[in-house]
Parts: sequence; C-alpha cells; structure tokens
Amino acid sequence: MRVAAILFAGTLAAACATPAPDSTPIASAQGEKICKRVTLTGTNMPQTQCRTEAEWGAVEKKGRKDVEEIERALSEANATTGQ
Repeated sequence: MRVAAILFAGTLAAACATPAPDSTPIASAQGEKICKRVTLTGTNMPQTQCRTEAEWGAVEKKGRKDVEEIERALSEANATTGQ
C-alpha cells in the first residue's frame, strides 16, 4: 500500500511537470514555429511557448511515455504486493 502511495505521488509529479495546452495554436510564422499558451501546474499565469511541430510532437510523446512508465511501475508494484 505504501509503495502504491509513493508511486501515485510520482504520477502526480510527472503530470505537474508536463505543460497542458490551454488552447489551439496562437500563431504560425510560415509554418516554422507554432506558439501555444500553456499553463504549468502550480501557477495561474499562462505562458506562450513557441516550438516547431516536431518539437511539440516530442513534448507530447515524452509526456505519454512518462505516464506509461508510471502506470507500468504501479501495476508491477501492485502485482508484487498482491493487490
């Protein structure tokens, strides 16, 4: 049970580190950069972040990978503790 609580806290920390886009892209300069307003967890002040489409894809892919790793660790911990 304690392991599950620790891993759950890790899940929350990983989710907090990943910016969540508030809206659709604000602007695109000749298809090079896409700017989005994002609000990081722990602040009410949205920020504008500009990245290429490939960079935004990498950010989303990393976020999905982090969540999958945490879910896998949780399921393994529950399997070993018999829960």
